[in-house]
Formats: sequence, structure tokens, C-alpha cells
Amino acid sequence: MKIWGYLLILLNIAATGAFIYFATGVWQRRSAWQYALFKQELVNRGLPLEQPPKADDLEEGFVAFDFRYDQSFVTQISKNKLKALIPAGGDFLGNKGDPVTSLTEEVIRVEKIIFDDLAKVSDIEEKRQRQMVLLVNLARGFGREGAYALLRDFPIDNRRAAARREMAYLGRTSPQVSALLALAAVGEANTGYQPNIDPILKATRIRDGRKALIVWALSEVQYATPDELPPTVEPKRTDDTPATPPVNANKTRLNDALIAIQPEMEAEMPNVDGIKTGRERLTALLEGEDPISGEKAGILIPFIRDIGTNLLDSPENVAAAKEKLLELLLMRATTEAEKKSLRATADLMMPPAREENQTEKDQRDQNIDIAASELLRSYFEEASAKLSTDEQASEARNKLAFTGPMRGPEHKRRQIAHLLYHLDAHVGYGSGARWIWYGYFILQQPRDPAAEPPEDEVLTLNPPDEIFAKNRTEWHKRVAAVVGLESYVPIIEEQASQLYDLRQRVNGRIKEEQTHFENEYQGVILQTLYLAAQLELRKPEIVRNERLRDEQKAITRERKVERDKFDSDLKDITSKAKIATEKLDLKVQELFEITQKLGDAQDALIGLEVRLREMQLGRADKK
Repeated sequence: MKIWGYLLILLNIAATGAFIYFATGVWQRRSAWQYALFKQELVNRGLPLEQPPKADDLEEGFVAFDFRYDQSFVTQISKNKLKALIPAGGDFLGNKGDPVTSLTEEVIRVEKIIFDDLAKVSDIEEKRQRQMVLLVNLARGFGREGAYALLRDFPIDNRRAAARREMAYLGRTSPQVSALLALAAVGEANTGYQPNIDPILKATRIRDGRKALIVWALSEVQYATPDELPPTVEPKRTDDTPATPPVNANKTRLNDALIAIQPEMEAEMPNVDGIKTGRERLTALLEGEDPISGEKAGILIPFIRDIGTNLLDSPENVAAAKEKLLELLLMRATTEAEKKSLRATADLMMPPAREENQTEKDQRDQNIDIAASELLRSYFEEASAKLSTDEQASEARNKLAFTGPMRGPEHKRRQIAHLLYHLDAHVGYGSGARWIWYGYFILQQPRDPAAEPPEDEVLTLNPPDEIFAKNRTEWHKRVAAVVGLESYVPIIEEQASQLYDLRQRVNGRIKEEQTHFENEYQGVILQTLYLAAQLELRKPEIVRNERLRDEQKAITRERKVERDKFDSDLKDITSKAKIATEKLDLKVQELFEITQKLGDAQDALIGLEVRLREMQLGRADKK
């Protein structure tokens, strides 16, 4: 082979090596670029919703991972890389095992930690406090008031009646809240059948219960006869007149039937015949010549009829109203845990018609725990539930308003983000650390905030606060990575909006309470001034009465001295009379004995006379 051949071979080898070198560099840079893009997409979008099926061709140290972005997708990922991408999350809620590969898996993992921790708490007050912290954080809107009423106010005897009304906000939807408000009024009506209750108070409570039932029935009209959805494409108009919504004749008919019986339900003495007529009219809306069609109407109108015309005039009718309201509440629940919570809440809403015994008190405490625990579990069950198919969602919409898992992937992702974001990381610490934290952070002030701090003072958190702050920071790093910034940031904005709304409500209530207090305070001042004036007017009478009282006391003392003297004399006379009586008894006894002897002597004398007579008669016969 000529030298040119060898040189060509060397050049080909060099070119091949250069190609391999540059191709490897490009591949490495492309892989690094793809990995950086993957990391950025994972930061933005978070973990996949569902866990992918197990693959048979997984490499060692890898896990199945279903993540798609742009035109690329990842089917498996190294465990070490996934651990590096997803922070552990702190000491309590953090992940200490294999990395999770989906949001649903993360929800299931956290649920087990939360409920295992609650199961270890033996002190009932400590457990309720932990449940309250969790539920208040997870609740939306007025649901916070419902959780607070259930776990803080309801166990206290003098707050229980007011707590029942606020517990209605434990409902997850507006229809559930309305039904629970009606149920609270039915519970108050049940107390009207307590023994020895004032008849006026009994009539008032039963009438208030009827009012609540008819108000609830009117609120259900919009769900039984919903307005038709507007067309997707608006029809062209030839003039400039504004479009008017179509008249919903069915809604008008149902509403009119309820308004007709509303005065009777709110009256002190309702007309039974009028209520019966209204019930028949509601039945005719389903079974008459021109019935209201629709699946929702067929389901809800019987409930509206049976509950909205219940007079609550007996304990049996009160129980029937409760059962009907509970049945509808359970139909609108989305998870089994929510159904269990609603059953326990309904039992708490119905106070007994007599004083509770110890067994019933224990059952009440158990129902509080069930209502809180199952309501908490319902958040996890909703978040981890499978997505609905289009057919399931359509069926749920046709069945009843606000029921069924009508959601898509983004809805589920938002629910999971809401759940994980609002879990406080400090809830798992032991009672000692928690109570120290609660004492320092909530109840106490380590030093006077108005005092000037020393120049050499270093402002640091207390040890429990440092633990809390560190773990919460670590936990939220994990939440942001798991759910993705696209879901994490809206949750922060939603929380900020809710806190702002809460601040506005609190300010409004403070002003309302302040106005109420000032009005009551002014009334107390006016009443005090009036009573002071009355006191000045009656002072002379008081002085006169006090003088008479003193005179009466002096007379009373004199009469007591006389009474004591009479008592002493009476005792002496009684004693003497007793002695005289005893002597008299002795004389009577002696007299009785003398009389008896005299009688015996008289009998002997008579016998002697008879004997002498016989002797005289015998001598005469002999002559």
C-alpha cells in the first residue's frame, strides 16, 4: 500500500474520532439542555397527576415516570435524580422513603402521616386542637367558622346552641349549608318537647323551625327547576333592544306553590287544611295534568314537599324532617368520608328532648371526633379520587346540582395544591413542643412589646418557633416542587384573597359588635341614671323603713324575752303538774283498792244478811 493510502486511513480515523468527539459533546450538551428543560418544566408544572403503570423494562435504580412536555416525554427517571429535584419536605411531613412519582401518590402518603399522628394522641383536647388547626387551614370561606364551632365552641355547654347554627358552614356547598341551617333549626324545635318547658318557649321554637324549613324549600327552587343554559351562539338581532332571558315557567309555578303556604308555616297556629292543600298542590306539580319534567325536579320536589310542609307538631315529625334533610345531604356528598361526617354532624345538630345521660355525652364526644376526622379525610379522598369520565360528569350534572366528581385534570391539580399548601408542618410535634409553641407564639409575650429592647439584644425566635419555621419552609419547598409553580402561585393568591376577605369580615364584625356594645352600654348608663334617680327619691322611705325595722327589732327582742320567760314558767308548771298527776294517780290507785275492798265487804255483808234471813225463816217453819 502506498503512503497515500496509509495517510488516507489515518485521516479517516482522525475524522472518525473527531466526529465521535464532537457528536458526544453535542449529545452531552443536548442531553444537558433537555434535562434543564425537563427540570424547568417540572418546576413549572409539578409531578404528573396519576402514577404510571409499572413497566417491565425499567433500568435498575429507576422508577416509572409519565411526564410529557413539548414534543418530548419521560417514561422513567433515576431515583437519585428525582430525589434531587423534589425536596424532602422537613421532619414531619417530609418523604423519608422512595420518591413519589405522582400527585395522587403524594396525597396518599401525606394522608397516612396525618392520620397516624392523630391516632397517637390520647388527650381529647389536644386531638381537637390539632383537628381544628388542620380544618381551619383547609376550609374555604365560612367553613373556618364551622370548624371552629365544632371543635372549640360545641363542647362547651353554654356555647352549644349558638355553635349548632355556625356548624352549618361545615357544608362543602351552598345547598349543604342551607340544609344544615334548616337542620339546626329543627334541632332547636326538638328541644321544645323537653319536659316542663314553658309553653310559649315551646311554641316559639317550633314556629322558628317551620320558618327555617319553608325558607330552605324556597332556596331549593333554583336547583329543582334550573334555568336553561344560553345558546353557544347568540342569535342575530335586528334591533338594539336588550336581550331578555327566557321565562322559566316551571320555576315560577314551584315558587308560587311554596309562597302560598309560607304564611301558614310562619304562623303561630298554622292552618292544617291550608298546609294539606299546599302539599297536594306540590304533588300535582309532579303527578298532575301538566307535570314539571326533568330529573332534578323528580328528585328534589318530593323533598321540598315533605320537608317544606312539615309542621314539626310532634317528636315523630321532627325526626322525619331530620331524616329527610340528612338523606338529601348524603345524596349531595361526593365521598364516603363526607357522608360519615354529615351523619355525625346531623346527630350533633339534634339535641335530646331531655337532659343527657353519661352514655349520650360519650356518644356526643364520639360524634364530634367522627365529624372532624371524616371531614378532614374527605379532603384527601376528593384530592386522590380518579378523574371523572365525560359520561360520569354529564350524569352527575343531570342528577343534582353541586354533586358528583365533575372535574378535569386541572381541577384535581388545584385541589391537591390547595390541600398540600394548607397543611401546617407543626401539627405533628409532641404535645410538649406544641404547647410551648402555642404558649409563646399565641398566648404569651416573652417581654413587653412596648418596652425598648436592650442594645445588645439579638432578636431570635424561641426554639419551638425555629423548629416550626424551619419545617414549614422545608415543607413548602416540597409543595412548590410537587404541585408546580403554575398551581402553587394561584393557591398563594387565593389564600391572600381569602385572608383579605376574612380581614374585611372580621373588621365588619368588630364594628358591628362595637356598635352593639355601645348601644347596650348607653342603655345600661341610662338605666343606671334612672335607677339612681329612683334611689334618691326613695331614700326618705328607706330611712323610715329602716327606723321601723329597728323598732320592730326592739319589739321582737322584748317579745323574745317574754316568750323565754313564759317558756321557763311553762316548763316549771308542766313539771309540777306532772308530779301532781303522778301523786293523783297514786291516790286514784289507792282509792280503787279501797273501793274494791269496800265492795268485797259489802258483798260479805249481803251474804251475811242472806244467811240471817235464811236462819230466821227456818225457825219460823219449825214453830
